[in-house]
Amino acid sequence: MAKSAVLTSEYDKRANEVHRWSVWEKKLTFIWQTGDDHAEQKVALPLNGILLSIVMKVSSVTGDPDVTLTLDDNDDNEMFSITEDDGDTYYYWWWFDVLQGTMTLGVNPSADPGGTGQTLTVTVWLRGI
Repeated sequence: MAKSAVLTSEYDKRANEVHRWSVWEKKLTFIWQTGDDHAEQKVALPLNGILLSIVMKVSSVTGDPDVTLTLDDNDDNEMFSITEDDGDTYYYWWWFDVLQGTMTLGVNPSADPGGTGQTLTVTVWLRGI
């Protein structure tokens, strides 16, 4: 399996239903297998609304990579960047920013997953209103 970055699921009911608090969520999954190299993967996302939280889950692999998560705006300005360790751990950040247009979400591991047949999986959720 080659490395991949995909929009796994999307939820946005703001236009379809009347809610007291209309919400949206984008879930992205990034995958690297041993031997695929560990190049950064990026996904361009159309976002329109207020980003409230960013959640990242990083699987545990023997290569012990640090994982850098970045979010760039329409003009390729880095709005958010954080580096965390692997370890089958969830990381949460609260954020409040109005987004409009195409943002770029990037995930960059510092090392190969290591070990035969290992897969580094990074899942990112963007949630907002």
